[in-house]
Amino acid sequence: MSTESFSKCLRLVTKNDFSNLRKGSRFFVSDVLIFYVKKNDLPNARIGLAVSKKFGNAVKRNKVKRFLREFFRKNHLRYNELDILVSLNMRVISKQKIEFKDVVARVNPAM
Repeated sequence: MSTESFSKCLRLVTKNDFSNLRKGSRFFVSDVLIFYVKKNDLPNARIGLAVSKKFGNAVKRNKVKRFLREFFRKNHLRYNELDILVSLNMRVISKQKIEFKDVVARVNPAM
């Protein structure tokens, strides 16, 4: 298997994973993203993505999730022993009427 892949061991999958992470974790708020972070007992990081239906239809939500997975994969965050839940800050997004291209620009200014 390629080191560039995004295997299931790198993802938060079950509802239990998500709820445990939200309860006892630290959270950080960036411009359009909210991060919940908690140390895990695994040799690698796992990421979970939560995108609300308020952001748009399934095409838009999946596009954001693909972008965030790719960002996680390329920035080598997976070598930390953390569980990370990334959620969109819908208060900011709906208030400022932010689109997908604006989210991408705010997450990765180099693009």
